[in-house]
Order: sequence, then structure tokens, then C-alpha cells
Amino acid sequence: MPIPTHASQVFAFLRRKYRVSRNTRALWQFQQIAASSSNPVRIPTSQEITQSSDEIVLVSALDDNGTPILPSSNIICTSSTRFSYFTTRYKFAFILDMTDSCASVSIDGGHIYLESLTNCLCILLCSLAQTFTLPGCDLKFQPEIDISVYVYFPLHRTPSHQVLIHGYRLTWSTLKTICHDIINNLREATELLHNVISIGQTFYPHSTSSTMDSDDNINSHLNTIYSNSESSCAIINMLSYGITALQLMPEESTSALVIITDGILDVPNLSAFEVVMRQIRARIISCSFVQIGSNNNRQQSINNKVLNAPIASLGHVPNEELLKFISLSTFGSFIYFDVDNISGDESTLLTRLFSHEYELLNVCKRVNEFQSELLSWGFHKAVGEYNISLSQRISNGSLSIDDENNRTNKLNATCLPMSCKLVNQTVLQTSLENVLSLRLREGYTIRRVQIQKDEIEVHLVLPWRYEIQIYYTARSVWSLEKSIRTDIRVYKEAPMYFLQELSQLSYSQTSKAANMVRNNLIRRYNDVIQTVSVADRHLTLINTFSRNPSYYHVPDTIKRGKPIFYLTQNDLQQTLLNVKDTDLQAFADFWRPIVILDGSLWQRFMYTHNLTIILVNDPLSNSLFLMNNHLSQS
Repeated sequence: MPIPTHASQVFAFLRRKYRVSRNTRALWQFQQIAASSSNPVRIPTSQEITQSSDEIVLVSALDDNGTPILPSSNIICTSSTRFSYFTTRYKFAFILDMTDSCASVSIDGGHIYLESLTNCLCILLCSLAQTFTLPGCDLKFQPEIDISVYVYFPLHRTPSHQVLIHGYRLTWSTLKTICHDIINNLREATELLHNVISIGQTFYPHSTSSTMDSDDNINSHLNTIYSNSESSCAIINMLSYGITALQLMPEESTSALVIITDGILDVPNLSAFEVVMRQIRARIISCSFVQIGSNNNRQQSINNKVLNAPIASLGHVPNEELLKFISLSTFGSFIYFDVDNISGDESTLLTRLFSHEYELLNVCKRVNEFQSELLSWGFHKAVGEYNISLSQRISNGSLSIDDENNRTNKLNATCLPMSCKLVNQTVLQTSLENVLSLRLREGYTIRRVQIQKDEIEVHLVLPWRYEIQIYYTARSVWSLEKSIRTDIRVYKEAPMYFLQELSQLSYSQTSKAANMVRNNLIRRYNDVIQTVSVADRHLTLINTFSRNPSYYHVPDTIKRGKPIFYLTQNDLQQTLLNVKDTDLQAFADFWRPIVILDGSLWQRFMYTHNLTIILVNDPLSNSLFLMNNHLSQS
């Protein structure tokens, strides 16, 4: 019997038309890892893949050298193996960032970045429209992809014409029509925007110089400029637009939000940002960012061009930490992209794309790496990849980058060491599967799993802010069918300086941080840590529902129409009656924590389904209210 090969990456396909939950994917992943060397995992053939009726089908795998492993071979999966999942249906919402900073000039390309937005979008669509094969498998996959494209204008401008296209089915035959519709609709939107902002605004060439006479005038002038800047809420609005667009497309599809931006975004409001991120995680939306930029320090190689990351110029500093955090915490991708390098000559990319079909095909072949980044989903995409982008992971092609990139070395050199501190340790009287279901719905990802003969330990992590995380370990018996109790440990994981400020707040209740933003951040992180234990208690309570008949048998008091809870302006009170019936008291004690639970948090503990109601206009009859009847009733 040949020796099984260790798989560094495994590709799996979700065959069902409905969306497979994160919990189901995690359990399937554990089963592959738990396979012993005497019973290794076998890679199926193409015929077996097509005939399989399983929810999740293993398609192919790569060895430690990145070489595809032949079908019918045996493999061994470990905790370091990356599992990438593909499905049959996708829905994409593309957001074009047209804030003021995108009007800056590209030095290399000789045009403004606004032109690069549509160039980059069309290249992405070209890549997604192709059929593709996974490494080591001969089968061709072409999922159903529905797309919507929105454009974000600053809110102090016109809010209309933000939807360029909505609900288009992306195929190779419809690609050209879709791109032309996007370009035409964007041209109309920008013309409308120009007409709106030019009404009543006269440019005085000497007004600027007159404000530069003193430092006070300079500061006043700058404050006037930046008071109109809404970059702090731009990222919140773009994420909200994406959530709305995905809600209006087929529900049983894998959701993906792609924002094409130059990265010039301010730090968003903390509370609003948490609300939006909670919605994205609850709806299993993968948020990816494509950062457009220009390169002054280009390097040339013999066979291909080597790109450096976009540089900061003219005071435009990209907020890469924010973009990387959002993509990291939502299982998305952060991609550097230089459209100027793809163009290759003075003509624009769009002109070349639709002038000859063979040029269109060649461009798509050069950027087909976008398929694996935007169509794949995996727990590994949310673990420890702060400074890794698509351009750094590709070893060849037009988007490659050499390993000796000075900018990358500087980023790695400035990373602060992470520290970990135990917060809570407890035992939950529920199975590990229920704990995983709760934590994965909250946005946790699997960092590592250790499976022995009769025990499993899962290490989870929740990215809360850039380099600030919540570390969560769960240990129970293996196999999971025998699991009835779970040992839990909760850790704080952050740079040392942040943990020190957090400790000062815990002891003195007054933080010594220099600014209010830092104080609010520390207090909010401390509150989130405390809610972990609260959620665990709710989970244990809900899972006792089937153990006691008094929890699910409706008491006679309620059947007769008498309430046991009532609402006040401030809170939900305990019971309305002085209950003497033990069953009624047990029923009230069980349901009170669930009734007062915020409705937005129910999705963490229960399966929820959205009911869409379409309201039809039903005008009232003109003779519904007659004058005589009205006077007689009054």
C-alpha cells in the first residue's frame, strides 16, 4: 500500500443548491483531519465527483510543494492543511469608491484613478466569467454568478444614480453587455454629479491666495475643506450599500462584497462600525477590497512585470490596516492591483478589451488568480494574514511580486509582538457542536484543531480590531456524537501596550490613555470580552429546552389568555402574577432571558429565516368616507 501524501491544501465543492453552514464545513473538516494513517482520505476521480450526492465533495489536493496530487491517491490532512470551499451559486455586490481622493492623477498611467475603477471592475468580471478548473481535477466549473454594481458618491453630493446595474447574470456571453452598461450608466451618473455640484459655485482664482496670509487663515481654510469630508462614514455607507444589494438577490447563494477603492478612508465610528460588521458576519458575507494604485518604483523582469504595492503620494495615505482587518474578519481578500501595468500601452484598457476578442481572452488569462481569491471560502483566510495580499502570494504572472520587497519587510519589522492573557475558564453543559455553531455565527474562525484518540481541542479566534483579537479554546471528547460537556477558555490577545491599558482600566476604572478614542476602544473591548460569558450562559440555557417538559408545555394560565410578562418603558419585568404553580414558575424562569434577548442576537442561537413581503399599492375608494356618515358619527 503506497504511503499517503500530506496535503497542504484541499479543494472541496459544495454541491447542494442551498447554503451549507459554517458549522457543517467545520465538522466535515474535522472528519478529514481525524482520519488515521490506517484509513487515510482518498481523492475521488472525476466520475466519482459527478456521481456523488454528498453535501461536501473533496475534489483535489496539493502536496507540500504545491504540486497537484493525482486522483485515487491517499492523503493525510492535518491542522496545517488549508481547506478551500467552492459552491455552485454566487452573488456579488461591487462598490466603486468615487470619493474625492479618487480624483487624483496617476503618474504612471497619465489619467485619474476614476478611470481605473471601471478598468479594474471589467478585469474582475472577465476573470469571474470564465470556466475554471481546480488544481489536480479535470472537471470544469462554471457557477451561477449574479452581480450588482453600485457607485458611492460623497453624501454631501447627489445621492441618486448610485445603482449602475442590479441582478445581472454574469456569463461569458453577457460580459460585454454588462461592461458597456456599467460604463454608460457611470458616465450618466458622473455627468449628473457634475451638473449638481457646479450649480451656483463660482471659482475665484484669487480667493485661495487671500486666505494664505497667516497661520490662522490657513487653519481656517483647511478646516473649511475637511469639514465637508465624509471619509469617516464612507466605509460604513459602502458596506451598508453592499448588504442591501445582496439582500435583494437570490437568498440561497454565497454572498460576496467587493469594494474597489484607493484606500483613502478615515477611521469609522466605533458603534456604527460594530453594527455593520455584526450584520456582515451574521449574513456570511465575504468582504474583499481591491486597492488601486500607481507605482513609481517599477521593476522589470524578463518574462513578466513585477509590481510593488501602491505608494502614498501627495498626502494620500491609504488606510490599509482598516481594509485588511475587514477582509480578514469576514473571510475575504485584500488585493493590490495596478491597472496601469496591465494596460501595456497608451490606449486605455477598455478600448483594448472590446476591440478584439483574443485580447480579451489574454487579459483574462493573466488575472485568473482572482477566481481562487473571490470564489473560494476557507477558515484559513481569517487567520494571521494581515500583511499578505494576493500580489505577494502569487509566484508568477502579471501580478507577481518579489520576496525581497522592501515595503513588505518594513511592514513585518514594525509589527508589535502579540501577548495573550487568560480571562475566563469554565465548563459548559452542552456539546462542542453547539459551541462551534454559536461562535462561528459570531464571526470566529478556526485557527487550529488538535484531535487525539478520544479528545478534540479547537482553537478559535475573533478578529476584533487590527491586531486585537479574542482567543477562545474549546475541548471535548471525540467523536462529537459523545460530546455532552465542553471545557472553555477565553483569552485576550493583543499587543502588550493595549493589554496594559486594559489592566489599568480594570483596576482603577479610569483609563490613562491620552485621548477619548483610545478610552472608548479599551472600554468597548472590555465589554465585548464580558459578553462572551453571557452568550455561553444563554447557549447552555437554550440547549436545556428539550430536557424539562415544563419548558415547552404551555401552561393553562397562558392558554386562558393571561400574560406572565409585561413591558414597561425601561425593562421587561419578571411576572405579572404571584405564581404558585411550580411548572408555570419554571416556564417563566426559562423564557424570561430569551424574551428580553435582543432580536438582532437571535441568529447566533437559532436558525432564522428572512420573510420578504412585497407591498402592493391598494388605494382607498373615493366613497369610503362619506360626508353624511362622518357627520353622524361625530
